[in-house]
Amino acid sequence: MSMTKWLLISVFLPIYAFTTPCDAIDALLQDRSTNLVRKEEALKAIQEEVLDAELERRLIPVIAELAGKAVELKAQKGWLELGFSEEFLSTDAAAIQFLMRSGFAYHMYFFSHEPVIINSEPHILMEGEYIPFSKLVGQFMLDWKTGSVVSRQNRDLFYNYISPDGIVQKSRTPTVFYPIAKVAAPETCLIQIITSTDKQFDSFWLTDNLNDLLPHHTSIRLIDKEGNLYSFGLEMTRELEQFVHNNEHSCFAQGHAKIVTPDFRDTRPYNERFITTLAIEDEALERALAFAGAINAQEAHEFSITGKNCNRFGTMLLEAAGISLDTRISVAAALIRSVPVIGRIVEPIFSELFLPNPVNTVATNSLLYLLGAHVEGQKLQKSPYTAVEDFFDDENAEIHHPYRLIDWQKQQETTVAYPATKHPRLEFR
Repeated sequence: MSMTKWLLISVFLPIYAFTTPCDAIDALLQDRSTNLVRKEEALKAIQEEVLDAELERRLIPVIAELAGKAVELKAQKGWLELGFSEEFLSTDAAAIQFLMRSGFAYHMYFFSHEPVIINSEPHILMEGEYIPFSKLVGQFMLDWKTGSVVSRQNRDLFYNYISPDGIVQKSRTPTVFYPIAKVAAPETCLIQIITSTDKQFDSFWLTDNLNDLLPHHTSIRLIDKEGNLYSFGLEMTRELEQFVHNNEHSCFAQGHAKIVTPDFRDTRPYNERFITTLAIEDEALERALAFAGAINAQEAHEFSITGKNCNRFGTMLLEAAGISLDTRISVAAALIRSVPVIGRIVEPIFSELFLPNPVNTVATNSLLYLLGAHVEGQKLQKSPYTAVEDFFDDENAEIHHPYRLIDWQKQQETTVAYPATKHPRLEFR
């Protein structure tokens, strides 16, 4: 084995001294550190050099340990990818897993909050003060049904992570929205329309138009004259998400959604993001906040991937603020849009021809039915596509796609295009 390789392994397991494969394996077997990332790296380094079957068998306990702790290992890798210190992996691995699974770690990075060491123990912000990591797992838990952090002692107490206070006792799906950050106070109230995607083909002439049809998420920010920033977007319930995941032939199943704050996509990686900023009146901001709160006040807000989606929520909230946008498309127009080079040019013409008319309505509803739009992932007020007249319903056939919104954004002087990043920070321009 090369000296360089042994030095590399020694870095992964620095507390042990060894000069042979047996020494390296012994060190790995005796390692009780909770830093699984380093342990995996050491294992891979040894495996690259060790060819003896007997020595390979000795590695089985380590392989089994890492396989059994795959979730913890993934969380630790995510923690390091966010740029947080590796030293925390050896202090409270359970807290790191909680922060990653709850999304709080992403919020910390988004708001440029760093954990700190106090009296040799890692601490995190809660209600403006630092508390030890060791209290997190005992005090909080992630509720699968709502996707929210709740108190272990009282599951009716919800928690969120915002700036500048850190963890606060506030619901991520409130009926009265609250600011999640403070920014420089603008001269007038502002609304920001945000479109993001984490899926794209490599950009070249054959795929550029096809990229327009890939999923994009739409969210909204509001900023008042005091610099209070509100962020929200539509998110399908965990129950519906799980149903769609388990029923691949019902990917267009309908169900319920809630307005979450901050919008979950705000803090996550993206390949492309456009943010359009517009001035609005004070009353328009209040109407938009009230509109979002009213949705969460409903017992169940219905969701469908085509019509009652995040893009439609965004345009409806814009309408509440006094800005009208029509993002409806037809299936035929969307297919034409994907044609290389000329698709974007000729698609608007076909949109006018196909939207709406009885033939297009029946054809679109029939296609949506075949894709599973008649399936209820959760109980709806009215079951879809149970009567013949449902196939002639223009509203059922409405498809609201964000590429219409993005086309509009690109025409606005106040739109800023942000390059791809795995680690978004809160930016306000």
